[in-house]
This record gives sequence, structure tokens and C-alpha cells, in this order.
Amino acid sequence: MVVALVVVGIAAAVLLTLRAGTDDSASGDGSPVTTAAALEGPAGELVGLLANSGAVNFDVAYTVSDPARGAGATAHLWRRPPLARLDTQSGTGDSVRRDSSMLTASGPVRCSSLATGPWTCAPSPGLDLRTLSVVPPALAAQLGGLDVSVADATVAGEEVRCFTLAPRPGTSVSGDSRPGEVCLTPDGIPARVAAGATRLEMTSLQRGRMPDEVFEPPAPVGG
Repeated sequence: MVVALVVVGIAAAVLLTLRAGTDDSASGDGSPVTTAAALEGPAGELVGLLANSGAVNFDVAYTVSDPARGAGATAHLWRRPPLARLDTQSGTGDSVRRDSSMLTASGPVRCSSLATGPWTCAPSPGLDLRTLSVVPPALAAQLGGLDVSVADATVAGEEVRCFTLAPRPGTSVSGDSRPGEVCLTPDGIPARVAAGATRLEMTSLQRGRMPDEVFEPPAPVGG
């Protein structure tokens, strides 16, 4: 068994959402992702916390550390189910790139902008509440092949539970062999996601109903 922790696990979602928006090939109805067999201990706790976030309204900002994106990368996630929005920005000066993927009242949309240029927006049928996240929808299904440990921590003033994910002894690992980490608040909001050289760290969190304008595209949606 090969546990591709970085490529298939956490970092896959980080890189997909931050470099190219969410994966349009993904599908789902936004319901919590579960595994076929019940998980116990820290792995079960992680799955439970991820499910908790399904009905939470929040606004969370992140810094992003990723050598491929350079300094100053950020991410911002808003949720007001069934609406959601994930914005990312990387680069500096004329190389700044901004991406926004959102579930609006009129449907899923993806927008992008380069440097000071205008936004362009188009429909994005593959987006849903499961895929519009900084934690991979498939993570729960992979936990059975990993050793999961948990510890309490504080991120941006929020008490969180941090789960360390590592290959079980005797398994081979492709890519970076460092363990991954997912830190969640008690209501399931991602506070830290790390794998290999890629790391998201929460810098601010606001709970409560997000205003309608948050989920409005920054430009007309083309066909």
C-alpha cells in the first residue's frame, strides 16, 4: 500500500483550491463526507468536526506559505450555507493573480483577475459546498490508512484541535514524507492546514450571518 499523503491527501486540496480554484470534475450535494466504515479515536473525532461545519456561518482569512506561489499569498473563505466563497491572491505588483470561486444565489461561479486588470467571471457547474473548502472532501476516506494523533492548540486566538496525519509504520510514502496537519475549531472551521511545504494559517475569524454582497460576483457572469 502506498500512502501518497501529500499528493493525494491534504496538499491536493490546498493546491487545487489555491492554484486553480476547486476541481470542476468533483461533484456532490454538499452533505458531510463520511467513510464506509466508522472511524474511532482521533480519526473519528476529525470526521465529526468536519461534519460540524456544514451549517456554520463564518468569515475566515488565511496566510498561505507555498514556495510555488511566492511570498504574500492569502486565502479567504466565507460560508453561509448554501452560499460560499473562496478567494485567493498571490504574487506582487504586475504579477498579482486573484481568483474567486463562489456559490451564489444564481449558481456556482468562478472569477479571476490579473494585476490591476478587470475581473472576468463564468459559470462553474462543478462547485458545491463540499469542494469549496481548504480541506479535501476525500480526506475522511483516506484516514483508515493513516496514523492520526490529536492535541489542543491555539490559532489566531481560537482554541482548536490539531490532528497530525502520518503514514502507518511499514507503508511507503510518495513525495514529501513529513506528516500533514489539520487544525479545526470546535464547530469545524479550518484554522490550519499543512502538508509538506504548503501551509495555510488562519489570521482572523468572524462567525455569524454573512451579508448578501459577499456572495455577489465582482463582474457580470459570462456564458
